[in-house]
Order: sequence, then C-alpha cells, then structure tokens
Amino acid sequence: HAPTVSVTEQVTLMTARLQRAGRLTFAELIGDASTRLEVVGRFLALLELYKARAVDTQQEEALGRLDVAWTGLDVDPAVVAASNWT
Repeated sequence: HAPTVSVTEQVTLMTARLQRAGRLTFAELIGDASTRLEVVGRFLALLELYKARAVDTQQEEALGRLDVAWTGLDVDPAVVAASNWT
C-alpha cells in the first residue's frame, strides 16, 4: 500500500520554495520527490496555486520546460488546497 500524499503539504512546501527563490522550474520543484505519487501531488498543488493566482507559469513549447514564478500574492496553503483536497 502506497503512502498518501497530502496536497496541502505539497502546497506548503512549494509555496515556501517559490517565495524564497521567486522562480523555479517544475523539474526543480519535484527534484527531491521520492515517489511518482509525490510528483502527482506537487502537480496538483501547482494547479491549485495557479488557480489561486499565487503562481504564474510559462512554457515555450509543448512538453518543454515549465517555469513557475511566485506572484507575490499572500496565500494560506491550507485554504488553497482545501478547495478540493485534504
């Protein structure tokens, strides 16, 4: 049985990293993910952060590098993730 991955925890982790760095690639955001499930959790977290307008993304070509930038919007990770995930 695979361990569960909390989207809320992934939002918290990614929020902290992006606030410090300002801009990272998605590859950098998932670089320390130890399981495929954790990668999926971080992608879902990215979608929630985008929906909350806390991040902006840029991708020059399909399947190319995905750049993620912090917008400066102050968000509560628990509230961002609570809209759809636990």
